[in-house]
Amino acid sequence: MGRGRPVLANGACQVLREQVLRSNGGLFYTSYAEFAACLDLLCAQPQLAQQMGQQGRQFVERYYSWAAVERRLEAALTAAYEIVHGACVPSRALQEEQAEHDAEVA
Repeated sequence: MGRGRPVLANGACQVLREQVLRSNGGLFYTSYAEFAACLDLLCAQPQLAQQMGQQGRQFVERYYSWAAVERRLEAALTAAYEIVHGACVPSRALQEEQAEHDAEVA
């Protein structure tokens, strides 16, 4: 996904399947026949493959770039600090991250 190419993910792995669904960055398969059909589809429809690849790249940049990881880490550390020091309200950054995640899951 991060390279701008669509992925063909093993659908038996729940994590991979969910990442493909969240990103719209490829297809998943659960059998050889499905794998072959997915590959044929992507080869026959290069615009679809390109679109999935772009969506996957955007997903990776949004959630797994260093900047995105740093934001989540900082929010988690801030929340932990606030909890330890008596503040029970999570930081604004953590609340925003959680709201964004909840919206995607829904």
